Amino acid sequence: MTDIREYLRDHVLIFDGAFGTYYSQRIDQASGSCELANVDHPDLVGEIHREYLIAGAQALKTNTFGAYASLVGGPEKQAEIIWKGLSLAEEALRDYRELDSAPANRPVYIFADLGPAPGDTPEQKAEQYIQAAELFLQAGAKHFLFETQTVTDGLVEAARYIKKQRPDAFILVSFGVLPDGYSTAGQFYRQMILEVLESGYVDLAGLN
Repeated sequence: MTDIREYLRDHVLIFDGAFGTYYSQRIDQASGSCELANVDHPDLVGEIHREYLIAGAQALKTNTFGAYASLVGGPEKQAEIIWKGLSLAEEALRDYRELDSAPANRPVYIFADLGPAPGDTPEQKAEQYIQAAELFLQAGAKHFLFETQTVTDGLVEAARYIKKQRPDAFILVSFGVLPDGYSTAGQFYRQMILEVLESGYVDLAGLN
């Protein structure tokens, strides 16, 4: 498959999106995180991944937005969710490739997906990011997305750790901001983007 850096020189990469919203529409569930579905409802997670691929997505995010130990029931459950999340995305892509309607030459990239980390300090957030990233690296992840971020706390440290472990990793950071360009934490989008890009560890940064 074409290296993602080479592909992005001349192409637009279309991501999937709003997995949690779509998942909640597909299942009657009063409580529990979407990430737990990797373990509790793997067939549905895989089905949603395949639907995104059929719709034209070229970048498939793992269902792990909030896969942090303190949010999903501890380190063991976190590891299970992350490993299963990556496996389900890979399996969905294999299934999609076997469809007669699947374009043979369309590259698809799987991203290890992480939303904002819990923690009160940048150090605590960095620790949470790194813990999750290490599990993804052990599972074989190469592409990483830190999405819907409102601050830069811990992101450069996490990206540095990933690049040290896997120099060919591709790291994308996306920030969520209001119409005035500021995040809910009061950070201006240009400053956040410049900070992570100037670190030299983040390959691409933007907004979502």
